[in-house]
Amino acid sequence: MNLFINASDITTVTINQEVFSQDSDFNYSDTQSALQTDVQVDIQPFQVRYAESESGGTTRITHLMFSSQYINVASAQKSGDVSVTDGATTYDIRTVKDYVSHMESELEERT
Repeated sequence: MNLFINASDITTVTINQEVFSQDSDFNYSDTQSALQTDVQVDIQPFQVRYAESESGGTTRITHLMFSSQYINVASAQKSGDVSVTDGATTYDIRTVKDYVSHMESELEERT
């Protein structure tokens, strides 16, 4: 089963996890640690969400990411924020669905 609609839609991404630590002066820092590199995926626009708050509204573009390759994010997501880096664009992984033939993730583009 070919999940990729068009060969030109395939992109290579890095799956990252935010790692939080504290130094000897009790200052917190966060860094990104690569969980998996060179993962071939298909990222497609899914829907646009508009979130409104007291300070105004923001538009969040949500995407779907399909992969025929196993991505180790389901267990990592429980212990911290997991993100996808595609060139200069970073997406936060919101949900992961692990099917027999592929994995599907809902992404939210960072602004």
